[in-house]
Amino acid sequence: MGAKDPVVSVILPTRNRSQLLSRAMKSVLAQTFPDFELIVIDEGSTDDTPRVVESFVDERIHSIRHEVFRGPGAARNAGVELSRGEYITFLDDDDEFLPNKLKDQTDAFRKSVSAVGIVISDVQVFRDGTPVEYFPYDGDSGNIFLHFLAGHFFPLNASMIRRSAIPAFDDKLSCLEDIDFHLRVVQKSKALYHDALCALYNIDEHRKRLSHDRVAMHRSFRTLETRWFNDPEDTLLKEAQAELLVNFPLRLMRIGYMDEITREYLNKAFKMKKDGRRTWYRLLNLLGPSMLKRFH
Repeated sequence: MGAKDPVVSVILPTRNRSQLLSRAMKSVLAQTFPDFELIVIDEGSTDDTPRVVESFVDERIHSIRHEVFRGPGAARNAGVELSRGEYITFLDDDDEFLPNKLKDQTDAFRKSVSAVGIVISDVQVFRDGTPVEYFPYDGDSGNIFLHFLAGHFFPLNASMIRRSAIPAFDDKLSCLEDIDFHLRVVQKSKALYHDALCALYNIDEHRKRLSHDRVAMHRSFRTLETRWFNDPEDTLLKEAQAELLVNFPLRLMRIGYMDEITREYLNKAFKMKKDGRRTWYRLLNLLGPSMLKRFH
């Protein structure tokens, strides 16, 4: 990297969400840490997305246009390839950064050791404008691979990653590619949790996120199960898998998924876990008896 390269690269893929894109871009330009570049990847939009991008006059903004939709993984890979920053972070077009996101996380990196490859902060989730608990990350630092594998997820906009720790996204996954990506990061790098709110994650019932496509989500989840739980003799992996099969359905139920496959995940978890009764009481406490009746 050259002397004039930015400290941080922000990667923002988008498709046919021009009004939301403007809000997301403004949240990046409002950062208190100015030494960044913003790379917008237009995935074949047919609305006025190109005009929106061009309306922002700022030399820190760069854009790529794919004439055909390649998918979220491929779009982010293209952005990373173009990027020049020492640290990289991602933002979806319907989400927002809070003003201190880049400053707080770059400061955390600079105070950390070189083995730290990812800094994680908190994200506030809104569902139709109402705050909800969707990514209940509990603040673990260090070697968090098994912890994350057990379903203690955080979204892409919660993290900042050292360039040397960046893997490629799996562009064959239609969703959950962010989970697979973070697994690749924390498998080889230590994590540092910074206790501060850094971003907003927006769920709108009238606007479908790709990650909320039910069929694609189940298909991708099974791919990840096969990929990451590939040693039946590893007891730590088996424990993590059993915990994931509880935590993942809980996440699905928070966005209203109560289908047969979600039920299968929980049934499989009860068979794998030695403390099935304790797990049942945990679900009862979190969901209430009326929702659990739907799983009988």
